[in-house]
Amino acid sequence: ICYPQLVSRIMHTCTTTHSILEKILVKVLEEYPHEAQWSLMAVTNSKNKDRTKRATAIITKAKATLHKTGKDYLLDQGSTLCTHLLDLCNQDVDKNVGKLTLNQHCPHLRNFLRREKLGLIVPLQSALTPNLSEQPFPTEKVLIESMMDKIEIMNSMQKPRKIVIIVSENR
Repeated sequence: ICYPQLVSRIMHTCTTTHSILEKILVKVLEEYPHEAQWSLMAVTNSKNKDRTKRATAIITKAKATLHKTGKDYLLDQGSTLCTHLLDLCNQDVDKNVGKLTLNQHCPHLRNFLRREKLGLIVPLQSALTPNLSEQPFPTEKVLIESMMDKIEIMNSMQKPRKIVIIVSENR
């Protein structure tokens, strides 16, 4: 429940506190990579280089343990997906454009989604908030499968993009 709060303290100045915090974040990421990676992915793309460096160090440490269980690919996939989505968000769009297509405007993202069998859960609050029971997260996860080709450009100053994600049918 407090994981995002711990991630937000990643730049704590006290070295002892930072060391303990890092160990906790690594352990949670190792135990729950599907759910925990989403909070850290935002930090790895921070404009503050020290924040990025600390988040990357946590992910690197967790990947070493996850490699032994064959789950390290989840963190690579999450990072790659975030990079492609940020590229989509940062594309210059003319004022009158109302839609883009994945095939034409984001071929790297399209190729990534076609090439990879994603093990990434849909980052909904319900999937990322633990239940205070023996099983904190659902055992059947709703995974990202692909994306619709149409990307809608919302009509506002920032021009946010609306994407449609196709999910697995685990439930």
